[in-house]
This record gives sequence, structure tokens and C-alpha cells, in this order.
Amino acid sequence: MMACLQATLVVFMILCGIVWSEQRYTKCTDPLGMEDGRIENGAITSSSQASDDKGPENARLNSVHDAWTSGITDYNQYIQVDLRRRHEITGIGTQGRGGSDDYITEYHVLYSDNGRDWMDYVNKLGRTKTFNANTDSTSMVQNTFEQPIVARYIRINPVQWHQYISMRMELFGCIYSSQTVQFGGDSLVRYDVSEHAYAIHSQHDSITLRFRTNEQDGIMMYGQGSQGDYICMQLVKGKLYLTLNLGTTWDSPGET
Repeated sequence: MMACLQATLVVFMILCGIVWSEQRYTKCTDPLGMEDGRIENGAITSSSQASDDKGPENARLNSVHDAWTSGITDYNQYIQVDLRRRHEITGIGTQGRGGSDDYITEYHVLYSDNGRDWMDYVNKLGRTKTFNANTDSTSMVQNTFEQPIVARYIRINPVQWHQYISMRMELFGCIYSSQTVQFGGDSLVRYDVSEHAYAIHSQHDSITLRFRTNEQDGIMMYGQGSQGDYICMQLVKGKLYLTLNLGTTWDSPGET
């Protein structure tokens, strides 16, 4: 049995010039504005388009003004959205082109903060994840990301399709906000989860840690429970190590 960590997480930062940001999970599933027009036409681009009336600005969910249809039918086509600032993107919904038999059946997702350097959304094995899409041109199929994407730009790359690469879409999520602290090398932050607006749970809680440092060694995070249990994340010669000790319980004495 895992010993429960006490409701206090102490985060030590002893690395020179580190920046630490943390975001607690809250409900973040609202449409981001493809369907209702809050995402303006100029923010939606694509690798190609079949004609003037099949441009990326037509790729709005439930649009009656056609859809985006690529001008080239190959695996390198994409539609891209600039959200103008960083968002937490939790899902994507897709449709085919209304009044036709054109739709995508599988796609990959890429994301970026600058529109130049792109990262693939990957599965637990670190491989590019393939998302299942539509089986007709009218129904909306929504995929929810197991791990939300935090980025300004999002790109959908169709890899399988029916007849033509054609789609309408919506993005789901919320504006990304984080608490950011800078340290000079000998400071610490004490984070008490019992005082947070969202109480800690035993099954799932997450804290995202993003950092920059010029040092090779140092303790990043340390949390200690009431039964000898602790968690420690540290840099050792430039490598990140996570140590977890489950402590003792009344029916399992000694370290676990």
C-alpha cells in the first residue's frame, strides 16, 4: 500500500538563474473559436488549397461555406491555426466537406510556439500519435488529448482520407496561464496543496515544471510525507533523476 504524502509540497530551487512555472489542472474544454469566428481568417493557413472557395478559412466546424480542401493529395498537406498567444489545447473536432463524400480518416498533430520549429504529438512510447477521424462528411469526431498541448500554433496533418483531403474543424481548450518565479541560486518555494483552491486527490494530480538553467547539478523538487515517503527530482551532471520512496505503512514496515 502506498503511503499518502502529506498535503505539503516543498519545492527547492538551488540552480542558478532557474525559471519555474506551475499550472494546476482545471476544466479546459471550451471551443477556441473556429466555429464562431473568434479565430479570424488570417490566422488559418494551409499547405495548399484546391480553389479560392476551398481555402483554409472555410475549415470552420459546421461551416456552410464549403470546407478546406487541399490542392495537392499527398501526406505533406496540413492546415494550421495561429491562436495569437499560448493556449492549453485539450482536443480537436473534425468534420468532412458537407454535401460531398470527402473527409479525412486519420491525422497527425504538430504544435509550435514560434511557427517555425514544430513538434509531433506523441504517444506513451514516444512515437507520433495517429488520431482516428471521420467515417462520413457530416458527423463531428472529437479527439481529446491524454496530455494537453501548450502552444501558440497548432497544425493538423491528414495522413489518410476518403476521396479528397477535405475538412472542417474546431479546437478545444483555454488560454494558458502559469505562475512563474525566478531564482538566483539559493532560494526555495514552499507549495502547500492543502491551501489551493483545488484539493489534492489520491488518484490523479499534476504539476507541470518548466525550467531553464545553466547549471549541471541541483535539486529541482523535493516533497516529503508523514511516513518516511518522499519524492525528489534533481539534476546530476546534466541528467534529470527522479527518486520515489513510498515509505512505510502499518501493515508493511520498512522502506518500500
